[in-house]
Amino acid sequence: MQAGFIAGVMLNETKTSGYQTASAPTTAPDAGTFALIRFAPQASADDVTKFLETNKLSIASGPAAGGLYKVRVAVTGIPKAELARIVKKLQEDKVVGFIATTE
Repeated sequence: MQAGFIAGVMLNETKTSGYQTASAPTTAPDAGTFALIRFAPQASADDVTKFLETNKLSIASGPAAGGLYKVRVAVTGIPKAELARIVKKLQEDKVVGFIATTE
């Protein structure tokens, strides 16, 4: 009886359509406003995590050449002046080694 139950569960699991994740829905990869960032060499993983959470940033891709990450600053487009203000504020954090806006 146990073998029949296990076989039934396994057969039902294989009826799902393709790969499924257990994570929350994500924003489209190209949606939003982005910046390129390199974290300071002395920044720990905990420092980086706190920095991202505090500033409501998410890593969209990376690391790329030179240790650069593409981070989502906003899920929508924002005016260039606002993005420049945000990037300037982020530059002041000790976790940031380099940051620049992207086009």
